[in-house]
Order: sequence, then structure tokens, then C-alpha cells
Amino acid sequence: MKKLFYTLCFISVPVIIGILLYQRMLNQKDRPTLQNAQTIIPAAPQLQEEKENASEYLNENTQSFITLLSDEVLVEDIPADLNGDGKDDKIIAAKKLSDQFIYLLLFLQDPETQTFVRAEEEIKTEAAHAKTLSVYTLAVKECAHPLIVYSGMNGDAQQVFGIYELNIMQNNAVHSQPLVSIQADGQIILKSRNDTSIAGCNISAYYSDSDAPNTLNQIEKQYAWNEKKHHFEQTKELKIPGKKIESQFLKKYQTGNVTAFQEFLEGLWYQPSAKSNQNRSIYFNHIEKELIFSVNNIQEIFTIDSISPRRFGVYFSTKNAAISSIHRRIDIELIGVDEVNIRVIDDIARLKIGVSSNWDGSYRKLNNTVREAQKETVIENTKKRLTADEKIWTSAEGAVLHFSDTAYQLSQDGTEESGWYTILRIKDKTVLQLKTKDHKERFFTLVFDSGKRLALTEVAVTLDGVTFLGALPLVFE
Repeated sequence: MKKLFYTLCFISVPVIIGILLYQRMLNQKDRPTLQNAQTIIPAAPQLQEEKENASEYLNENTQSFITLLSDEVLVEDIPADLNGDGKDDKIIAAKKLSDQFIYLLLFLQDPETQTFVRAEEEIKTEAAHAKTLSVYTLAVKECAHPLIVYSGMNGDAQQVFGIYELNIMQNNAVHSQPLVSIQADGQIILKSRNDTSIAGCNISAYYSDSDAPNTLNQIEKQYAWNEKKHHFEQTKELKIPGKKIESQFLKKYQTGNVTAFQEFLEGLWYQPSAKSNQNRSIYFNHIEKELIFSVNNIQEIFTIDSISPRRFGVYFSTKNAAISSIHRRIDIELIGVDEVNIRVIDDIARLKIGVSSNWDGSYRKLNNTVREAQKETVIENTKKRLTADEKIWTSAEGAVLHFSDTAYQLSQDGTEESGWYTILRIKDKTVLQLKTKDHKERFFTLVFDSGKRLALTEVAVTLDGVTFLGALPLVFE
């Protein structure tokens, strides 16, 4: 009996435990589950391409950027009101993996849904280097929608420029029409008057002179608006004589060697034609890869992002060291052994392209490889003697010469001449450079005779120093 009792106990214990566990599982299933409160953020639906050229949508409330196709890479995002509804649309500059050129993609914003609808129309530019691209809109009274203006460089280091007119239908279908497309090995500049008329816009494109390849001579082609043909066409062609420059110096920098040109730029450059109350200068720091813009006591530091070679120059893409969203593009062209022409483009999407920067103009170098270190005491003393008590210098031949802080006036042989002057030290000689307002310049050795008389002898500046031209000195008292 005992064996039977123990056997029944051994069998019944697992059965009882199983029944209890089963009842507990049933009670747990019927009991409500307590959950902590939480905020649920719905995920934005991901749209799939149904067709190869299907439109893409962007909800501005959930995303801060336009979604591009898988083979497209964002270059730049430019906000602009394209259809005149008061809402910012988007011009997206993008590169495609299968093409070297940059495309402009247009996205119109739906004011009700706050989504961006991609237009089927794409604008293929001739620009290939992303860091050189600038895109603007230009409002003119002849067109219902703003013009799209772009500039940049192609794969051959040529400057490219284009303007497109938009035609936007009621269903927001977009069509673009090219108004001009220019390619040049020099600068391309759009100038516009303040009358917001396309007829007031003029384009100047600069080319090297193929008839004089070893000089800085240029050909300027001017384009104006043709109302009947509804596009820009060339109206003038002018030959601009380049400055005389040492052939070995020219050959060194016409090869497109970016490093050599940066070494040439190293140092401080000043703007002789700046207003008297604005002392503008640009310091190029090749080692630290930065440019320092100075006006009076204000300095702006820009770090160099990329460098592209140009004909006798370079193209810098920079960003502000303090505010990285501020970009500045600097186009630099060699025009003399110690002189460059600089054009600055501030990367502001709403900036009218026709507005020139205060930094644009000709710059001279204070210290340069063709000159010895400037002896400030000699230069300062010479300048003080030239301008002391607003002295007017006269010669026995009737010439009259007057110097102010930066400018000069010369009356000689019945002609009036005015412009800016610079005092230099070249190979132990004090040299006076006179530059007229129409950019003609002359160099003179400057000597004070017997402490009272001023003798100016015309010379030419070369890499080896100065060369006398054989002219008789001009003596002033």
C-alpha cells in the first residue's frame, strides 16, 4: 500500500503544478496591460519612383532638404520665389553621376500642403566645377517670372555664363528658354542699371588675343538685349592692350600652376583706387590657406575651400572662418608684375548679380619677389616732402605737379592729368609710379636735388630693377 501511495503522490504533484500554472496564464491574459504615456512620431512616407522622371515631394515640416534621385548629388540649394505666389521655391544645383555638367532642378512649393513639387524641366548648365558655381535670380519688368542667371567654370577652366527665362503655366508646368550662353577664357560680367529692365543689362566677356599669345592683350566682346529676337547678341568687339610684362615672368604664370601663383600672391595687396576713407587691402596667407580682407580697422578672415586655375590667374572658393554658411568666390587675374585684378562674388542667394562688390578692382603688392623689402622710413619721408604744406611743384617749362595723400594732379604742355601715385623702393632707388584714371601708368626715379628741387626721370620697371628710357628729367621746385 505504501508503494502505491508514494507512486500516486509522485504522479499527482506534477499534475497539480501544471494545473496551477495553466490557471495563472489564463488570469494574466485577461488582465489589462499598463503602459507609460509616450509621444508617437509618425515616420514620413518614403515615395518610390514609379517612373524614371517622376516628381519628388518634400514635406517642409518634417525635412529640411530636398530629396534627390539616387544618381544626383547636391551642389547648392537656392531659395527663390519663381512663380510669384509669395512662397519660397527652390533652385537645386546638382550633379549627376553619369554627366560632368551641373544641372539646375526646379521645385515649386504648394502653399496649401507646404510640399515641394519637382518640375520635369531641367536646366543643363555648361559649368562642371561645383565650387565655382554661382546661381542668382534677376527680376526684370519684361518677364513675368525672374530670370535664372548662373556662372562658373567648365572642365577646360573656361568661364561659362548663362541666363534662362522661365514660363510657368497655371498647372505649375515649367518651361525654360535660354537667353544667352557664353564661354570665355577671361571674366564674364553682367552689368545692369537700376531701372529693372532687361534692356538695361549688358554683358562683357573677355578673351585672350590669339594674335598676341605671349601678351596680356584681351578681346572684349559686349552683348546687349535684342528685343525683336528676344535674346542677347554680340554688339561690339574691342581690343584691350595688355600691360608690358617680362616674358619670363609671363611664361611662369601662364602654365596654370596653381601653387606657383599662390606663392606669387603671398603677402599684402592694397587697392590704390579705394576711397580716401576706406583703406582696403587683402592679405594672402598661402601656408594657412586663408585670405584676410581688411577695410580700415575691420577684418574678415576667409578660409580657402578649393582653387581652380584660370588664364593668368586663379579662382578661389572660400568660406568665412567665423560663419561657415557665408561663402565668397574670388576671381584673380594677373595684369602686371606686381598688379592683379580681383573680382569678389558674395554667395548670397538673393544678391543681384549686376551689383559689383566694393572689393572689386586693381590691387598692388606691397612686398613682391621683384622688389626689395620696402624701407618704410625712406618712403614715408619722401611722401611727407612731396605733400608738405600742400606744396605745388612747378618746373621752368610751366609744368605744375601737386600731390595729396594718395592722388596727384599734373598740368603739362596744356593737358591735365590726374590719378593715383605710389612710392616704391626698387634696387636702392626711390621710384614714383603715376597711374591715371584710365589705367595708364608711368614710372619715374625720384630724387631730391640739393634738398629743394625734385627731379623725375622716366624709367621702365623690370625683374632686374629699373631701366632708363633716355628721356630728360623733369625738374620741379
